[in-house]
Amino acid sequence: MLDRLRTNGCVLRGAVAGWLLSIDVRFHTFALKGVSMKRAFLSMVLLSSTHSVSLASSCPLPAMIDFCVTGAADIERLRELAERPGWTKDANTDRVDRPIPRSGSFTATSPDGFAFAVFYQDYGSFASVTCTFEVMSSIGALGGTTACGAQEAETFETDLKTAVTGEISKQTSDFGNGFMIRGESMWMRAVVSADGGITSAWTDSHALKR
Repeated sequence: MLDRLRTNGCVLRGAVAGWLLSIDVRFHTFALKGVSMKRAFLSMVLLSSTHSVSLASSCPLPAMIDFCVTGAADIERLRELAERPGWTKDANTDRVDRPIPRSGSFTATSPDGFAFAVFYQDYGSFASVTCTFEVMSSIGALGGTTACGAQEAETFETDLKTAVTGEISKQTSDFGNGFMIRGESMWMRAVVSADGGITSAWTDSHALKR
């Protein structure tokens, strides 16, 4: 009986020692992980701070004027604008499905990281182009939401009148602003919706080709 108690006592002491040793190992491991996590966190803060400083603007409207509105329904012009220095064009998505109408799409990204998806249809004497601001792709590149102030929205209207030739009418709702441009041989609809940030922005252009 006594021998059994001694044996059980040794086993118990060994188990307790092993348990204490495991706690000590886990503590040191956690401490090391804490140091590594702290270093990783500081690195993330530093990188995000550096990125925020380098980010010039979170408003895509100037780039939309520069690309979608300027190119309108001119497919070749849009390609040229997308291939300017600082811009990137996803050549893998630019395709022609069939002779008439020639239809396809490509994506262009501005130097500021704003992405625009272009879908076009060319019927020979008539062309139709939709240019859409890609919100999710741009948020991923910018590292944050997109937003425009009142001054930038006002500048967009002014630049719109300068970039196109024709009669411009505006419609305002709770969801945003819509602009209709009617020219001699073209018409365009530009829509900008905002709910805290820019949730939707696109142009729909049509033109008769001479």
